[in-house]
Amino acid sequence: MAQAMVDDGEANHLSIRDGLVAERVNDSTSETPPCVRERLRLLMDPPPITVVIPTKDRPERLRRCLVSIEAVEYPSPRVSVIVVDNASTTDETRQVVNEFQGRLNIRYAREDLSGSASARNCAIPLVETDLIAFTDDDALVDRYWLSEIVRTFQIYPSAACVTGLLLPRTIDTPAQLWFEEWGGFSRGFDQREFRLDMSDLENPLYPYAAGIFGTGNNMSFRTDDLLNIGGFCNSLGNGTPALGGVDSEALLRTVLRGRTIIYQPTSLVWHEHRRTYEGLRTQLYSYGVGLTAYLTKTMLDDPKRIGALLKRLPSGIRFALSPDSSRNNNRSDSFPSELARLEVLGMLYGPFAYARSRFAYGKHNIPFRPNKS
Repeated sequence: MAQAMVDDGEANHLSIRDGLVAERVNDSTSETPPCVRERLRLLMDPPPITVVIPTKDRPERLRRCLVSIEAVEYPSPRVSVIVVDNASTTDETRQVVNEFQGRLNIRYAREDLSGSASARNCAIPLVETDLIAFTDDDALVDRYWLSEIVRTFQIYPSAACVTGLLLPRTIDTPAQLWFEEWGGFSRGFDQREFRLDMSDLENPLYPYAAGIFGTGNNMSFRTDDLLNIGGFCNSLGNGTPALGGVDSEALLRTVLRGRTIIYQPTSLVWHEHRRTYEGLRTQLYSYGVGLTAYLTKTMLDDPKRIGALLKRLPSGIRFALSPDSSRNNNRSDSFPSELARLEVLGMLYGPFAYARSRFAYGKHNIPFRPNKS
C-alpha cells in the first residue's frame, strides 16, 4: 500500500492534491473549487517570496530540489532562492547554483559554522521579501507549494508561520517504511491552527511535543515574525552536538510567544527518506537527542515553564512509549524494537548534548538581530 501511494510521482501529486481540493468544495454548483479560484486570483499579482535551502556536499540532491522549485506555478520574478552552502568540502554546491543562474533568481551564500540553524540564520539578513520559505536539499516541492503558502498567509493575516504536508517520495526499502510507521513527517490531510491558548487531546505534551506543528522541510514565516522570535538557535539541529530539535524549537518558540501557526496540507513537499537501516538508526537516535535538547533549552530560557512541562511529562511519557498510543499503534510486527530503544537513549542524552552544544555555540540571543553591513 505504501509503495502504491508513492509510485508514479506526478500522478500521485495530482491525485493527492485533487483529494485535498475535493474536501474543500463547499459550492456544489461550481465546477472550480474555492481554493483553486483563490489561487488563480493570487497568481494574478502575487507577493514576492524567498526560498532558503541549506545544503552540504549533496550536489545531486540540491540539483533535483532546484529543478522542482523551477517548476512551481508562481511568477519567477517574484521568487528568490538562497542556497546556503554549510561548510561543504568541495566547490560542487557553488557549481550547481551557477547552473541555475538565469533560470532562477538564485543566490549563493557560504556558512562555515556547522549546523542547519547556522545556515538558515546566515540567509536571513539576505532576505528582502516579507515572506520566507524553508526546505531542504532532500526534498522536492509540489508545483503549487508557494502559491498555497502565500494563499494561506493571505487568508490568515494573524499567522506568523505556515507549515505543510510532507510525504515520502518513495517507499521501497524497509527502513523507509519503518520511518513512516514510526511517525514520519506527515501531520495529516486536515488544515489545523495552532495557538498557545489551546490543547491537543491526542498529544498530552502540547505544545512541547516534537514535530507537532510541522517540519523544517516545509515551513514558512513572515520574515518580521521570524526576526522577532529570534531566528534559529545555532546550538540545535544536525551538524551540532545536539543533533536535532532546531525546527521544533523555532516553531514552539513561535507559539509560546503568542503567535499562530497554520498547518496547510495543500502546501505539499515530497521527501527522500533514508534508505538504509543504519541511516534510520542514526536518524531516530538523533531525534530523541534533539527532543530533550530543545526542551532543556526551553526551560533554561524561561524557567517559569518548568512546572507546565513537568505537569505534562507523565502523560507525555506514556504517549511516547505505550504501544497502544496513537503515536505507536500503526507499527507493524516487523518494526524493530531497537529503534524505540535508540530513541529513548537519545532522549536521556539530550540535555547533556545541549550542554555541550551550548558551550560550543553559545547562548541563543533573542531577539535575533541580523548584521546587514
